[in-house]
Parts: sequence; structure tokens; C-alpha cells
Amino acid sequence: MCRWIERVKRAAALAALQSSVAVAFSAGCQEDILRPVSRGVQTTGRVVGQVRQEEAAFAELAAQAPSSAGFYLDSIGSLVVVVGDVADEERARDVVKGFVDAGRIRDPRAREGAIRIKRGQYSFVELANWRDAAFDGILMSIGGVVSLDLSERLNRVTIGVAPRTAAAARAQVYAALPRLGIDSAAVVINEHEAIRFLVVKKPMDRSPAHAALLPYGLDYGADTLFGGLRADTDTWTCSLGVIADRGSVRGLVTAAHCDDMWRMNQHAIYQPDNSHQVGSEHTDPEGWGCGFLGLDECRNSDASFYSLSSGILSYRGLIGRTQNSAGPNSGNGSILLDQNRPYFIITSVDDEDAYSGQTVQKIGRTSGWTWGHIENTCVDHRHDGWPDSEITQCAYDADYTSADGDSGGPVFAMEGDGYTQADLVRLLGITFGHVDNNSVFSKWGRIETDLGTLTVTREPTLSTPSISGDISFYSPVISWSTVSGTTRYNVFREGPSGPELVSTTTSTSFSDGNSNVLEYTGSSPASGWNNNIQYYVYAVSGTEVSAKSNVVWYRRASGTFSVDISGPSVVGPNNYNCSVWVAQVTGASTITSYEWSGLFTSQDYYVEGTVPQTGGSLQLLVQDSQGRQGGYIKQITYDPNNQNECQ
Repeated sequence: MCRWIERVKRAAALAALQSSVAVAFSAGCQEDILRPVSRGVQTTGRVVGQVRQEEAAFAELAAQAPSSAGFYLDSIGSLVVVVGDVADEERARDVVKGFVDAGRIRDPRAREGAIRIKRGQYSFVELANWRDAAFDGILMSIGGVVSLDLSERLNRVTIGVAPRTAAAARAQVYAALPRLGIDSAAVVINEHEAIRFLVVKKPMDRSPAHAALLPYGLDYGADTLFGGLRADTDTWTCSLGVIADRGSVRGLVTAAHCDDMWRMNQHAIYQPDNSHQVGSEHTDPEGWGCGFLGLDECRNSDASFYSLSSGILSYRGLIGRTQNSAGPNSGNGSILLDQNRPYFIITSVDDEDAYSGQTVQKIGRTSGWTWGHIENTCVDHRHDGWPDSEITQCAYDADYTSADGDSGGPVFAMEGDGYTQADLVRLLGITFGHVDNNSVFSKWGRIETDLGTLTVTREPTLSTPSISGDISFYSPVISWSTVSGTTRYNVFREGPSGPELVSTTTSTSFSDGNSNVLEYTGSSPASGWNNNIQYYVYAVSGTEVSAKSNVVWYRRASGTFSVDISGPSVVGPNNYNCSVWVAQVTGASTITSYEWSGLFTSQDYYVEGTVPQTGGSLQLLVQDSQGRQGGYIKQITYDPNNQNECQ
């Protein structure tokens, strides 16, 4: 109420200074559609035609393929590029492939799946301009409108209206579209409630006393704080997002609405409950006046920062890892910590690109570890009421399960994609609500815009592994010395499409049978070759991590064709008709060379010889007229008991 009075006073002052505002204000009381008046009122910084930072890739694509309208990952793993004009298809495909190769689209399905073109009716530029016009002209101006989005999946501007006032809101929206210059066919109106915060009203039952060492679950008291635990304010039960340093101040980040929303009051925060205060509110800036006469309040995120009290221990860069996870529509995940691997380790922050269809993970005090996919990107959500309401800009909707008490819980992605055995993660943001069967999170880049620069990654403390490389039968082999204090190693392979976690191992060596390489080039990539891959390793313990190891490089076979070596795999004493092996190549252009080595040598499409009693292998390097190469191997066994000539 106090803030509403302040906004009314501000609007009244503006009205006294600007007669045009006063006219609009008085007319607004009689009109069904209220027109925004922003002269003299601080605006959102949004300008029609100005690209939102989260949509920069869509704008870059549109600059090269003007009829394009973004891209997304579909349910079967294809990267779908929306294009209106057939003439733009090839260029759009090339640009998006470049995003994948540059690691800007970081999801295993984007790397492994096909790029598919979908016909779109509207371009990104058209939809972005209409969405931006609708921000002031509809979301800020019409009661009952609760969300606004540019949907790359639907190739439409989507507007959410609350069910209880849907009929009136729909009529006002459709009446406003011509005035705003928006094609009504480009708009889809959905009915759903305003975003619901995921909090539990106190008082609640008192949680179990602090554990002496490792807490048993996310709802228990912890001697040392980390991301995902229960966190209480005087009013609500929520989740602790992450431990962070704001300059020299150690603190934690959670959802702003877990206390008085978007207002500094230095209230206390507790873990797990009011029996144990762990900090006080430090940073929770007010939003800016937006919408009709600035009576609404806008912010980039729903997040606040609490400084920790003296003597409170904390793990920066750690998120609680529970015993198992649950996917979309699969209920809650576990809230009990995995005693063997109790933490995820934050090694990076992804505050740039995130796209519809991308896999994300979440930890929350109530529903535990759940995962899902981003459904809608950069959605503007009105919390409720009009005017005098809060609007969170550019939030992300995802289909992971969440429940009351999960507000503030961390959202992240596995380093090296969605491999469930990963230890290392990229922080994406924090959960703050639920709407229309989806959970909603604030992106980390927007959180830092509101709260200032925050350091959240884990500082390396383990010794850095030193790795070396070799080749065995066209497969890379890497090895390293034992790192003291380490319980396992995370092995990464990185090529043009970005990093991929290929092993979590307790061994000090790794052979990658899924990579076909021709040469080990040491600490540098092969010159003039665009298909190099690198390997590196992190050492990991329960709470600690090393820095990234040195990198070793390989020249990867560039062929997309396949080769089968026909001929026997087992031979016996009678080698009659068992002495010829033939290369059968499919999917290649004209073959320009064959290089056989191992048991026998040849530069023809076949090789022949008598297999010794020790057996051995045939190795073959094939190259076609397009310069593509492939290395292949066939193991041959000598069996003295084999009397059937050959197998």
C-alpha cells in the first residue's frame, strides 16, 4: 500500500506538470482501454526495435536471413529453425549451425540432431516489434492481462489473460491491436492465472535439529550452508538459491518475494527455521515505475541478496545433490542428499544464450532434484492486480516440477550437457514461480543486473591434473598422474560443437572408443585442419574441484562415409580362401587412396596374406575426392582348433 501511495503521488506530480498526462488520467477512468503515458515517468528501457540481450542470436540470424523468426529444440531432438522465405533457408541453416559450432546452443541434442526448417508466417523483426508495442499498450494497460511473450515455437505473440476476467480482457486486447499496429492474426491469447509464488506460509513444524556433520536432506539444518537448502524469512518458507560474494560481502541469493518484495528492509533470514538466524537482507532494489502513469513496478528479476551473519559457515559454488531426479510429469525428485556425492559444483555461469527446448535442472527444498526443458523464453509476467502490480521481465518458463517452498531454488545445466553423472554445472538462475503447468525462473544475467556482480563459482583447491595423449587403433587415449585428495575425474571432449562430458572415472586414464582420430598433435591443434578435437580433465572430491587441466589435441577423421572390412575375423590352420580382406565403402565420393597397415600392407581396395598364429589387426585409412578421411580397424584371431577354414 505504501508503495502504491508513493506511485500515486508521483503520478499526481507528473499530472500537475503535464496537462496531457492529466487529460489521459481523467479519460482513463472512463475508457475500457487505458493508454500508457510515459512522458516524465521512468520507463522500462524498452524501445520498439531495440533487441533484448536474450534474443541477440535471433536478431543475428534475422540480419542474415530476414524472414527467419528464431529457433528451438523440439521434443525429438531436432533443432528447428523458423523461416518464412524459401530463399532464406540455406543461409538460416548455416547461421544456426555456426551457433552450434561456436557453443552458443549448448545441448547434446543440438549437436547430435538434424537442423530442420519450419515454415513461419512472421519474421523475428515483426514479432519483436509487435511484442514490444504490446508491452506498453496491452500488458501495462489492460486489466486481466498477466503475461506477454514472443513465441518462437508458435511464430506468434502470445498474451496470457486471467480466466476470471478473460472475456473482457480478450475484447480489450483485440480492440487495442489495430491502434498499436499489430496484426491480429499474429496474436494468440491464452487463459491462465497470473504467476503463483512457490512459498509456504509460516508457522510450520520445526525442522530437525542441525546435523553434526552432513545434513540428511534439503529441509534439515546445515552446519555449513550451500545451494538448495530450506531458507525461512519471518513470513515464508523458501529455498536457498546459491552462496555468493557481492564484492567483499559473503551472502546468499533467494527469491525477493520470500520477504517484502522489491523493498530493502534488512529483515532476517533463517536456516532451517526461526531458531537459527543466518543473515539479513542486504540488497533488494525497488523496481522502476512502468505502465500507466508509472503505477506498476518493473524489475529484471525476482531475486534478493542476504549478507551472512558473522560465524555462519558456507560453501560458495556448491548445490546440494540428492539421491535421484525426476523428469517432467514424474512427480518430485529426492530431497535426501546423496551421501557419496552430496554436491554439484558450480564452475561457470551461463548468463547469455538459453533457448526453448534446452535441458535444465532444478534443486528445491520441497520437490528436490527435478529436470525438464525450457518451454518459453524471455516472458514478461504480471504478478497480479492492475494497476499497482509488479512485472518481472524476461523470465523463462520450463516444464520441470516445482512445489510450494521451492521459490529461490537454483536452476542449472550440466557441464558437458545433460549427462546425469556430471559433477560440474553451469548456473542459469533461480526458480521463483509457477504458471500454466510450467515453473518459472529468473535468468542469472538479469539477476546480476538487479543485484550487482555476484561471484558464485567454486574456487579450485585440488592440484591441477597434467594429462598426456596417445593413439590406440585410431582411438584417443589420455592419461594423467593421481591428484591427491581426489575421488574421481571428469573427462571432457571438445570439438567445434562445444564441450561434452565423456567420462566420470576413478581411473587415471581414458580411452575414447567413440572418436575416430588420425593423429595426436600434442598441445596444439593440427594446422589447416578444421576437425580437431581436444580433451581435458577436472579432478573432483566431495566439496572441492581442480582447475581445468592442460589440453591435448587430436586430428579427427573427417569422413562422414562408412567403411566395412569384409573378410574373416577368425582363421584356423587351413587358410585356404581365408586370406583376403576387402574395404567396402558407402556414402563417400570417389575414393582416392587406401592405406592398409598392421598385419599386411597394401594401397588397393583389398589386402591379402596369411595370418600368423599370434593373430593381429588390420588398420585402414581411406580418403575420398572431397578430402574426407576415415580410419578403421579389424581384429583377426588365429584359432588352432578352427577347422572350418575361416569365419
